[in-house]
Order: sequence, then C-alpha cells, then structure tokens
Amino acid sequence: MDPRHALLTFLFAHSWRPWAWLKRREPWGLSPLELARWPPGTLGEALGRYLCAMGFELMDKLESHDVAHLLTGVATDVPGEIALQYLLAGNGKRSAYMGAVLVVGAVLFPERHQEWRAAFARGRELAPFHHLDFRALLDAPFGELVDYVEGRRAAA
Repeated sequence: MDPRHALLTFLFAHSWRPWAWLKRREPWGLSPLELARWPPGTLGEALGRYLCAMGFELMDKLESHDVAHLLTGVATDVPGEIALQYLLAGNGKRSAYMGAVLVVGAVLFPERHQEWRAAFARGRELAPFHHLDFRALLDAPFGELVDYVEGRRAAA
C-alpha cells in the first residue's frame, strides 16, 4: 500500500470516533441489513444495498457520509474520500475535520490537485444537499433524491 494511503487510513481509523463523539446528533442505530429491507426504491433500501455490497457498517453519528457517497457516486478509496470532502466543501459544508482532510490531502497528493478542484467545482454545481436530514429521508424515493442533488428537480 502507498505509504500516503496507509497514513490517511491510520489517521481516519483513529480520528472518526472522537469526531463523532463531538456530534450532537443521535446515531441511527440501523444495520445495513435492516436498511436493505426498507421499501423498494427508497433511500433506505438503496443505502442498505450499497453498504452490504461494499461490506460497510454505518459509522454512528456520521451516517450522512455514506449517503453522500451513494448520492454522488464518489469512490470510497483514500483519494475518493478526499475528493468527497472537496465536493462537500464546494457544496457549502464546513467543519474542522473537513478542513484537516482538505489540507492533508492537498499536501500528500499534490498530483491530484486537478481532481480536487474538479470535485470542488462539481459540489458547487450540485443542489445544496450536505445539510439534509437523511435519517428523515430514508423513506424518500432514491431516484428523486439523486435528481434533486443533480439539479434535475426543484426540491426533494
């Protein structure tokens, strides 16, 4: 494994729980299998199937992160995780954790600056979605949410 990827994987593995602890929201308390049994065509079902296919569990209090991957199609490898943070920054999201990822990503992967810029620009082009309460939208039609994010619908 590239040492830069290993470093970021290590940093993430040791930082997400403290960051989640600071969040004032309640964890969803749902497993991927429970989500996959949501009604067909809903965000809940799509998220459950995605998590099962990827072999992922939801991270308590950070569940919207996986929804962002699902809605945008951004990869979950190390460069994809950085790209998602740039996309979310372009979409208007701000946090200290995000700022750290953006800086570390830019420093460790200077050859990807064009990719990061493109992700940021894409985030600006998408409808604002980073602030949505995805827990409350688990019953929403997945296709309509994608259309909203991509700007093909006025509202979700």
